[in-house]
This record gives sequence, C-alpha cells and structure tokens, in this order.
Amino acid sequence: MRKAGGNWVVGDRFFDREAELEALSERVREGTHTLLTAQRRMGKTSLVRELLRRLDMEHYEGRLRLVLGDEASRVAFEMLTEAAVAGRLIDDAIARRRAPQASEATSVHIDQVLHVLEHDGYLARQDAGYSFTSGLLEDWWRVRYGRSAASSAFPSTEPAPSAER
Repeated sequence: MRKAGGNWVVGDRFFDREAELEALSERVREGTHTLLTAQRRMGKTSLVRELLRRLDMEHYEGRLRLVLGDEASRVAFEMLTEAAVAGRLIDDAIARRRAPQASEATSVHIDQVLHVLEHDGYLARQDAGYSFTSGLLEDWWRVRYGRSAASSAFPSTEPAPSAER
C-alpha cells in the first residue's frame, strides 16, 4: 500500500477555516488544553501551523504597541506597510514624515520609531532607505495590511480584513 502524504496547506491554498482558527486561537489564549482530532488528510496540521503563524506574527504588532505606544505604533505600522507594499521605505518618504513634526505638536518622533524598527529587526538600512530584514515578515505584513502605500493614514491600529478566505 502506498503512503498518502504531502505537505500542509499554506497561503492561498488555506481557506474557509476562519471559524476553526478563531475557536482554536481562543482556547490557546485561555491556556485550555485542546485535542484536535479528525480523519487523515482533513487539514489538522495545516490548521495548527496557520494558527502558530498568526500568533507568531501578532507578537510583532504587540511588541510595537508595547514599546512605542498607540500613536507611535500607528506610525510604525504605516512605515512598515509602505516598506512592504513599495518594496522598501525610501529616505524621501521618511523626510516627508519628518516635515510635519516641525510645524505640529506631536509626540511621535520618526527617528525613535526608526530606531525601534531597526533595533527589533523589522527593517534594516539599505542604500537610500530601509527594507524588511525578513521576507516572511514582509510578505505577512503586505497580506495583513494590504493597503497601497499612497494611502498611508491608518484609521486605527486594527488590522485590515484578512485576504484569506
């Protein structure tokens, strides 16, 4: 007998499991022991791997909110989104963000945000701008916040609706 096997499902091939993900995510956050059972090849591994991927990526968002606060983390999210969508965050875009600081009373300092993004390994200085240090994080950020770089004003720090079905 031939062994049926294959890889778990990821990306566009992972869909229609939001209800299961939400239920499993809630149980994990509560610390509830959970046994996941089903017939072979029903997607148990794919479900757990997707949950772990999402929980791991939520860590990045939570870290920015904790270190920078709400207002500055919103600016960091905008900068990361621009870097993900455009392929990098160019110095001209950073200069445009610095310009309002001189005329407005704001508690967000772009240099402080950039320092945290570099120090924590989100972005690295390259040529005339910044790029993601991790292709995985860049891809995840683009999917999660998939807005165009032109509309960089976020209404809140809440994520955009997921592109996954």
